[in-house]
Amino acid sequence: MERKVIDNFLPQDAFEYISEVVMTSKHDRQILWQHQTTVAKTDDVEKTMPCWNWMGISIIYSEDEVVHPFYDELKDTFLPLFREKVYDYKALCRIKANFYPWTHEIKHHRWHEDFDFDNLGAVWSMNTCDGYTEFEDGQIVESVANRLVVFSAQDSHRSSTTTTNHGRYNINFNFL
Repeated sequence: MERKVIDNFLPQDAFEYISEVVMTSKHDRQILWQHQTTVAKTDDVEKTMPCWNWMGISIIYSEDEVVHPFYDELKDTFLPLFREKVYDYKALCRIKANFYPWTHEIKHHRWHEDFDFDNLGAVWSMNTCDGYTEFEDGQIVESVANRLVVFSAQDSHRSSTTTTNHGRYNINFNFL
C-alpha cells in the first residue's frame, strides 16, 4: 500500500472524546502512561542516547489481547472508519498510545521498523505541534490534530519531540 495522509480522519465528536481520554486526566477512562526509557529500540546503542530519548506509552491491544479497557471505544469508533476509508485489514496486531515530551529543540529518535514482518502502520495524531513522523525517503508528516498517516511499517521511520506543546500525542496502530 502506498503511504497516505488523511486529515480530519474521525468525526469531530469522536476525535474530541478520544483526545480527552488520552491527553487529560479529567476522564474516568484516562490513559495511564508507562515510562519507556528508549523510543525506537532497546539495544545497547540506544541505551547511550541522551536523556530526552524517552516516551510515555500505553499498550491498548497487543498479541491478540485487549490490554486496556479503552480498546472498546477505539474498536467502535476508529477501527470501522479505518476499514471503510483506508484498508480492509485481516487482523489487528497492536494499538499503542504514545507521548513524546517537549524539548528545547526538535530531537529525532532512531530510525526503526515497527515489527520484523509485513504489516501496515498507522499513526493518528491527537494534537497539533511541530513534532512529526519522518520517513527514510525524506517525507515528513507533521503532527496535526486528527491527521492519520498510513504506511508500510517496514518502511524505516522515526518520530520527533516537539518544542511548541508540552508533549506530542499519537496512537500507533499496526494491522495485517
